[in-house]
Amino acid sequence: MQLTDPVTGIKGVGDKTAGLFAKMGITNIEQLFEYFPKNYEKVDSLEKIDGLTEGKVAAIEASLVRLPQLNRNRNLPVLSARFRDDSGEINVVWFRMAFLLNQLKMGVHYILRGQVVRKNGVLV
Repeated sequence: MQLTDPVTGIKGVGDKTAGLFAKMGITNIEQLFEYFPKNYEKVDSLEKIDGLTEGKVAAIEASLVRLPQLNRNRNLPVLSARFRDDSGEINVVWFRMAFLLNQLKMGVHYILRGQVVRKNGVLV
């Protein structure tokens, strides 16, 4: 494989993904290597579930303890799953990320980051 080869030469990159890359100006492997995000968000520390604060963006390390469930809200895919650390449990919700349904595995440790909100009296 050469740096000048098209991105479709990468395993798992088909015509659809190549089209998305093309919209970003990426047509070959070298351009993909040279593409950098516009910004970064640094996670300074991981918090415990029992210490989460509503309205704050936080990162936790937790294990999946309940298989994800996919629902639809006005045709919007909403995925929810339950995670646990040594201090407690929390429901985690993703919007428009149905592909995670087959990616998340029971008992695996994940680092999750997002805004903590209260729904029906419970932090999610």
